[in-house]
Amino acid sequence: SPIRRYPDLIVHRQLANCLQAPGGAKYDKPTLAAMALHSTEREEVSDTAERDLTEIMKYRFLESELAAGTDTSFEAVVVAVTNYGLFVELDSLRLQGLVHISELSGEFLRFNRKRSELRNRRVRYGIGDKLNVRVTEVDMDARKLTFTVA
Repeated sequence: SPIRRYPDLIVHRQLANCLQAPGGAKYDKPTLAAMALHSTEREEVSDTAERDLTEIMKYRFLESELAAGTDTSFEAVVVAVTNYGLFVELDSLRLQGLVHISELSGEFLRFNRKRSELRNRRVRYGIGDKLNVRVTEVDMDARKLTFTVA
């Protein structure tokens, strides 16, 4: 099979040289160590770039949905509760954003830090609760999302 990664190529070169002549390694240990470190660093940079690009594409999708005026709602789960709102994560896109407290209820909501919840007589929001939300704002530069309850 074709060699797809530089570290695999190095191993194949080492094996080929060793098979041709016993002790005939092409690279010495310090060189191999430096090559391994370099390959690891490059792979980490590549993985980060791939994750960032995927995230940007998700934000662009949400931005286009918002610009088109579609009334798409997303299933989300509450991952954090603060005195100013809920942080939710979209199940389908694995992106997080804020549902501001003013979007949750027309009545006053009390924040309970110990229980990590917002509540009043009629509603209660806590970590793990499921909500349907709609995107109201996409900030590409800051990579922030704002939602409202659907």
